[in-house]
Amino acid sequence: MNRQPKPLPASPLRMIKLCDNRLHLFLRLGCQNWFYRWHFHGKYHTKSARTHDLKKARSIAQKAYQEHCNKNLESTGVARLSWDNAVRGVLNSIKNTSDNISTSKLRDYTIKLNVLEEFFRDIPLSEINSSMIDRYLDWRKNSYRPPKAHFHGVGGKKGMTPTNKTISRDFDALRRVLQYAVADGAITAVPAFPKLEKLANPRDWLEESEVLHLFKTGVQWINDAPTTKHQEKREYCVSYAAFLLGSGIRVDECFGVTYGDVKPVPDDPKNILIDVRHGKMSYRMQPSQIVGRWRARLSFEQQCEANPQRKPEDRLFPYNPCVSLEELFSKAGLLFDKKGRKRTAKNLRHSYIMNRIRADVPIFLLAKNCRTSVAIIEKYYASHYTSKMSADTISGNKAQEEAQRRVQEQTRYRENNKILMELKESVEDLSRKLSAKPVTGSESWTKWDEFLMGEKDDTDEELLGNRNLR
Repeated sequence: MNRQPKPLPASPLRMIKLCDNRLHLFLRLGCQNWFYRWHFHGKYHTKSARTHDLKKARSIAQKAYQEHCNKNLESTGVARLSWDNAVRGVLNSIKNTSDNISTSKLRDYTIKLNVLEEFFRDIPLSEINSSMIDRYLDWRKNSYRPPKAHFHGVGGKKGMTPTNKTISRDFDALRRVLQYAVADGAITAVPAFPKLEKLANPRDWLEESEVLHLFKTGVQWINDAPTTKHQEKREYCVSYAAFLLGSGIRVDECFGVTYGDVKPVPDDPKNILIDVRHGKMSYRMQPSQIVGRWRARLSFEQQCEANPQRKPEDRLFPYNPCVSLEELFSKAGLLFDKKGRKRTAKNLRHSYIMNRIRADVPIFLLAKNCRTSVAIIEKYYASHYTSKMSADTISGNKAQEEAQRRVQEQTRYRENNKILMELKESVEDLSRKLSAKPVTGSESWTKWDEFLMGEKDDTDEELLGNRNLR
């Protein structure tokens, strides 16, 4: 069956040109009402006058065109810079001027500009002043209803009030738009922005005992998987958590790591070297190497075993297991911290840094390895640190406490070993009852037992991830 081509749009039956041929008034075939149009930004804007009276249609068209000129044209007739064009120019400038622009930075700017558009879309850039920005601040905190579900609102309803830190990111994007307008000549200067007080509100961290409980729950969670697919997803999630806890790498940096970026440390089989090239700081920082400790090494070995057909350029963690990680936190009873805030993967980086500080690792070396600064660690990550945590060092009783610590670690090792054997026996009993092949054989179980115990040969110095520099 031959398809008939679509008919071409009917040409106007009658055309009247007004305002020096910039405004067209015309009739269409089969329609009694008049239409009017003008050309702006490369296309015709056409509207209906909703009347068949020529005199009335002419008046409506001229009035609409005059409103358009007042809003979008300068007195000289040059097109005024609109909000949409300024936003488009900002995004293009970010792409063109940054050779190593990260997708997360561009995405964050896009999200912020979409929020700003809700308020500033119909406001000329020349009318955006300090008073208008104060009105936006009040609207953002008290009136804004997000169109999609996210942290500051679910299903279009008002959620948690955005913090000053969040609004300051809005101001960064707005300032970028106004700077573009200054460069374009649409405005003369960027107005003053209100100063927002940003209070440090660092994330909570997991102590080593909580980390061990998390992995103990994770092992049981893996063994309780109803299907092989669920088991693989849970293994991936536990391995992802172990990599963050063993390296202190940022979440977005972790998703940029490939198999080829991970290398063994010369003369040190317990640790690994990780090349970090991506993440939100990649546009300001050069690629660097960080040291991943034994949990990161175990995680890397698990991922290599789970992906035998891997290539060096393949991502070590190709997707974000945020839903599975939330389920794991919930299973372990660690989903919420003491202040009622929900824990995420970002808390694992805080846990790594705090536990390294408690292990007497110099902050300068820790900052270098975590790709941050000493000031940031002292202000945010180490803000939980108290004198009580280092009372033995301050009082000079370090040597006496060290012997006691080793005894406690050996006792904890025996207790973890006992828990491990009980878990193995319970899973083997369950496998026999189901008349299925046990999933806890020597080869499959050894993938996860080290997450609970650490290296068996290093109980004196590095048991359970607590290593003190001497």
